[in-house]
Amino acid sequence: MDKFIKKKVVAVLVCSSLASYAMAANHKANGNNKMQNGQTMQTSAQPNDATLTKSVAAILSEYNGKVNVSVRGGIVYLSGELPSDTDYDKVIMNAESTKGVSDVNVDNLTVKDSQYPLNDTYITAKIKGALIREDIMGKDVPSWTVSVETKDGQVYLSGNIGTEQEKQNVLRVAKSIKGVNTVHDKMVVGTPEAGAAKGNSNGTTDASTNNTNTSSGVNDSPDNY
Repeated sequence: MDKFIKKKVVAVLVCSSLASYAMAANHKANGNNKMQNGQTMQTSAQPNDATLTKSVAAILSEYNGKVNVSVRGGIVYLSGELPSDTDYDKVIMNAESTKGVSDVNVDNLTVKDSQYPLNDTYITAKIKGALIREDIMGKDVPSWTVSVETKDGQVYLSGNIGTEQEKQNVLRVAKSIKGVNTVHDKMVVGTPEAGAAKGNSNGTTDASTNNTNTSSGVNDSPDNY
């Protein structure tokens, strides 16, 4: 009888071990499937370079023959010659505004007969494009109630913004752009009337430290900050 009981106990233990192994294997397989699915979703959500090239080329179609577009690692490389600073600003802004773009390189993009450095124009265009890409501002730039200007690497933001959160989002984007030294914040939350009432206060934010100082301002021109 004891011998029979011992055999039965051994059989039960063996069955339990096999069941546990099977459950563990199944759990691991499910985990791998979830990971693969997650990786697939992440990959599909991020456009590849060929797709980005087509997207940027499409949005810059009016500059066919003037601007060449290539994408490597999510970075858009623009080359060619443009007739004016305004076109330079527009091309960079539109490229930057494309979903999936991580940066825009313009080392080989020039402006015909340009008499001035283009660094500030580049920064302004990058900020505007990033604000559009992140759905903080709309594509109809002339209708914006927020003004973006850059002088010597210092960004000046002014105008009216709907909410405090939107204001912080604009500041975050401006400070994230390479080449920005300082962000001068003169944006006012609320209506234009509220902006007029608060027009004498001005915030200055260092792009590297996020520290904000308050000083007086007369108008929205960078020369008067």
